[in-house]
Amino acid sequence: MDSWLVMAYSYASTHPVVLEANGRVTHTHKTHTARIDQMTISLAVSSPRRHRHNPPSTAGTPRHLEGPVFVGKADGSDTPSTAPSPSAPVPDVVVSIEGEGRSLDSASDAADLITRLLATPNLTELKLKGNTLSKEVFRAIVDALLVTEKSGKTTLQIIDSSDCFTRRGPDDIHTAMRCLGEVFESATLREINLSDNALSLEGAKILSPQVARCTSLTVLRLNNTGLGPLGGMLVGLGLAEGARRGLRLKVLQLGRSRQESKGAAAIAEAFELMKSLEEILLPQNGIKDTGIVALATAVRANPNLRVLDLNDNTFRTAGSKAMAKSLSEIHEIEEVNFGDCLLKSAGFEMIANALTNNHPHLKRVDLTYNEIGRSNVSALCQLVAGKTKLEKLELNGNILSDEDLEQVTASLCVNDVDDVLGETDEMEDPDDEEEDDAEEDDASDSDDDGSDEADEAEGEAAIVAETLNQLRCDV
Repeated sequence: MDSWLVMAYSYASTHPVVLEANGRVTHTHKTHTARIDQMTISLAVSSPRRHRHNPPSTAGTPRHLEGPVFVGKADGSDTPSTAPSPSAPVPDVVVSIEGEGRSLDSASDAADLITRLLATPNLTELKLKGNTLSKEVFRAIVDALLVTEKSGKTTLQIIDSSDCFTRRGPDDIHTAMRCLGEVFESATLREINLSDNALSLEGAKILSPQVARCTSLTVLRLNNTGLGPLGGMLVGLGLAEGARRGLRLKVLQLGRSRQESKGAAAIAEAFELMKSLEEILLPQNGIKDTGIVALATAVRANPNLRVLDLNDNTFRTAGSKAMAKSLSEIHEIEEVNFGDCLLKSAGFEMIANALTNNHPHLKRVDLTYNEIGRSNVSALCQLVAGKTKLEKLELNGNILSDEDLEQVTASLCVNDVDDVLGETDEMEDPDDEEEDDAEEDDASDSDDDGSDEADEAEGEAAIVAETLNQLRCDV
């Protein structure tokens, strides 16, 4: 018998799990089975019978893992002494190998993890981050999750499989994504994290219909996934279709994934349909002003937005004007990160004026590396004045002197002024401020969308059409 199966037997001796190598189940209770690496793992639906005078002790057990106490009736049946209310909040029950740096190539390598999954009723969170897992291991994990789901004992809400494919090829990544898709349709699933994995365009094709079906989802993290602009379009189409079915995201994190303006526009359309976003995190995506304008329209459609991070994209005048108009209508905003967005003097004035009034909850503002200069000091002072909750103001990399910063600091109305103002060691010389904004803005009108070759555009259109057809057939 494999060593991992022996270990599983030992672990299962105190849990309602039956493991058999011959594929036959002899447990007297009803079971559900999953085939994992040529061995059958079965999960008993009901717990083992306990004597009515010897209920299990929960001494030393973490409260969130105790569960109901089973006490036998006179007729010998088992009934929990307290029935949980259907509306009661689900306590956190986590299975985690996060950050262990393990290389799991087969189900045998992941025996301890699989056994823990099967032996953990009411699982709410699975953390796989920081390991490297093969497609076979993901198949085994999903089989185990499906077993518990069929048993009626799953309340899985969060799956974190970020940074899980170091040294793995596309076949491992995309096969694993298809496996995970079987779990994504769970009625309880609310957060998925696939960040720091090379999903690529093929991954976007797989993910698009999955997110459309997972209407319980509220948090989707796809940071640093290499989706590209076309991949972003496909994900946007999936999110939009999901929104039509009832999907209401609160958080989307999709930074460092080369969305450009095409991807941003498709995602913005989904945001407009949802009207539920509280955090939009799209930094370092090469989004130019046309994409920013589309996102600005989406921002205006989400009145409960609290966090907006568009760091290291390109606003220029057109994007700044559109975003300023939208921000003036979003009064719950707490964090704004427009660092390194080429706002320049005119664009900053628009943004600052939009945030000056009716934004009492503002806590963090990042305006670094935007060529903000002396002529903008007055607008800066007005922006921070009256913001009693302001915790951090980042201005490094602009064209401001020490005297300019002193004026801004004097306008702050918080106790720890020194802690609010961030680093200022990379300020530029104010004497170099004079530049021609209009010349560069004129050059910005040509977006990356117009440079595509005809055959490339035709290929993209075919992929988009295929995805749309798949989404329609999936209804």
